[in-house]
Amino acid sequence: MPQYIIHKDGAFNVFCTVVDACYFEPALTLAELQEWYREEFGKHGMEGLPARIERAISHGTSAFTDDLDSHIRCGTRVSKVGRPEFIRRFLTLRPTDESPAPPEQSP
Repeated sequence: MPQYIIHKDGAFNVFCTVVDACYFEPALTLAELQEWYREEFGKHGMEGLPARIERAISHGTSAFTDDLDSHIRCGTRVSKVGRPEFIRRFLTLRPTDESPAPPEQSP
């Protein structure tokens, strides 16, 4: 299942192209993303993560051919929310004064 790491202003999420939706609400910190990725893909999967994170930070997505806006367009079409709402829900970290409960995984 194609998954891309998306990034905006220090917030990360995983976008699934099968359902055109993000996995987490709210977004993850870098440390939370790395922890989830290790649990999901194991030690071997972690080898490619630094390059994916670097692409996500520099281009908004770990995809080679898309940009962040293409993922947002797909996600907003499916979730029926606009760009600002998509960013607020899926690419914004929870306030630091809230308890550090892990984000919920969507799909």
